[in-house]
Amino acid sequence: MRDSNHSPAAETVDTRDPSCEEILAAVPPDALTILHIGCGAGLLGAAIAAEHPGRRTVGIERDPARARQAAERLGEVYTDDPAAFNPPFARGEFDCIVVSASAHDRGAALRRYVQYLAPGGRAVLLGPVARCEEDGSGYPTKEEYLELMAGSGIACDSVRYVGGSGAGQVRAVGADLHPVSLPPEDAGSDGESPELWLIAAGRTRAADTSTRIDEAAAHAAAGRTAEALAIYKELFEGDPDNCAVLTGLGYLCLQVNDTATASQFFNRVLTLDPDNPRARRALEAVAGHRRQTPGAAQGAGPGPAVITRVVRPAPLWDTDARFNAILRQIPYTLVDPVRCYMLYQCALQAARLGADAAEVGVYRGGTARLIASAMQESRTRVHLFDTFEGMPSTDPSKDEHRAGDFSDTSLASVQKNLAGLDSVSFYPGFFPATAPPVAHLSFALAHIDVDIYRSVLDCCAFFYPRMVPGGIMVFDDYGFDTCPGAKQGVDEFFRATAERPLYLPSGQCVIVKLPCREQH
Repeated sequence: MRDSNHSPAAETVDTRDPSCEEILAAVPPDALTILHIGCGAGLLGAAIAAEHPGRRTVGIERDPARARQAAERLGEVYTDDPAAFNPPFARGEFDCIVVSASAHDRGAALRRYVQYLAPGGRAVLLGPVARCEEDGSGYPTKEEYLELMAGSGIACDSVRYVGGSGAGQVRAVGADLHPVSLPPEDAGSDGESPELWLIAAGRTRAADTSTRIDEAAAHAAAGRTAEALAIYKELFEGDPDNCAVLTGLGYLCLQVNDTATASQFFNRVLTLDPDNPRARRALEAVAGHRRQTPGAAQGAGPGPAVITRVVRPAPLWDTDARFNAILRQIPYTLVDPVRCYMLYQCALQAARLGADAAEVGVYRGGTARLIASAMQESRTRVHLFDTFEGMPSTDPSKDEHRAGDFSDTSLASVQKNLAGLDSVSFYPGFFPATAPPVAHLSFALAHIDVDIYRSVLDCCAFFYPRMVPGGIMVFDDYGFDTCPGAKQGVDEFFRATAERPLYLPSGQCVIVKLPCREQH
């Protein structure tokens, strides 16, 4: 729940206190987006925001009363337990994350929210050196802070005790705390321990590599081999045993038909990770149709230098003005531009058929906005089905995804992302239990992005008989080795129909509904 427009309480904290000054100094001066987890009444968040006039500071606070006070100071505050909250944030959205004394479990909060920290972004952990009199629990020690940082992929560059009224400030808002004696090396010359804050700060480490790998994969999917190669080569030189990088290079080799070098990369992955399913399936596919690029080096060790320039068709998705205008309106999507363009073209065609459209597997609403925008002039409705809470139960024998995957979304956040589109309807819950309200309709387009076997079969069974002649079913996950159950479900269902799956190089597959007279 999000709170705003509530009056602040009379609680005050002296932001001139040395501890506050040190906290403010830990936040990078060029950080423009700040997430404050355990923001309390918003006093520290307001001080952070005041350091830069253009800053956006977002708070999360589990206590409703304090969250209402924070909303007046920060403007954007979410009331929920940080450990259970499904935020509407995009990956890498924040330049800095501050995990404060009010956060219930500082380590769990950092591990959960580090995905929303931009590559190279800064994380700051802080809390009073104090112990709760009621249950004896204490705030983390310096060593524990270092472990928390390392466990979340943060390279900690600063952890220190800071003098000030740390425990006193927390006590002022209702916590029953008392100071804890410091280790001898950290105590003052008189052996006494003043009320202190413990502050740790560091920058993201692993997230940068992950983001670069995603960037390279997007280039590869769009046919931009040279750009993808440049990124993979840089990452390979920095960490030649990174399985994700080696796998990416292997698939890049397959794109240019250099199966010999691809095999070397995939074999290297299996040496490092014998149970890696992507590398194993890729090697099985290579064995079935081994073809090597003419002139590629024979017997060379793994390395990107063997990949040669390949002439490819023009990437129309880069030059289509209307498509790119829509794409710029999409705040977040996991679907790369090539697949988006294939779906966009199908939506334009379906718009001519006079029937509605549907999407199952909405996630954060990126492709839903694409479909609705492409079909806007046809005045048809787009029906959106999702749990908006993550995946249902899966079949481990057929699916790699697990129940609860893609839970970092919500109905409210998707509705916000689709604001301004009047043609969309939402059906939250498990499909096909949510389908009866549209059972009487016919469909010109059905976009199925559900990843798993049982859900694909359910979608086929419901939508196929309701597709108009010429209607298009698009299966986003058909060709991806991370979704083997999706392909199995499509192939099984359409084995008994006149239509056949048409596989696209983008990894999608489409079904075009034939007129009834052609069915046999």
